Amino acid sequence: MKRATALLTLTFLLWLNGCATQADLQAEQRMRDSMRAQLADSLATSAALESELAQARGEIEELRHRIDRVAKTRPVVSPQVKALE
Repeated sequence: MKRATALLTLTFLLWLNGCATQADLQAEQRMRDSMRAQLADSLATSAALESELAQARGEIEELRHRIDRVAKTRPVVSPQVKALE
């Protein structure tokens, strides 16, 4: 009988130790909310960087077209134009 009571008490204590308190649940919720905010910030930053990259690529393409136009209008290709190509 003592053994059964001791085993039951031990089982109860182990079960009780594994339960999360309200404070634990609130802390977990705050951590998840913080992680969601960080993810949203990261996604916004990534979208802004992608936009800047697309703009830079467009500017590079425009400069290439200008260089091609200048190169076609010059009778002799200068070393600087050749280097830019």
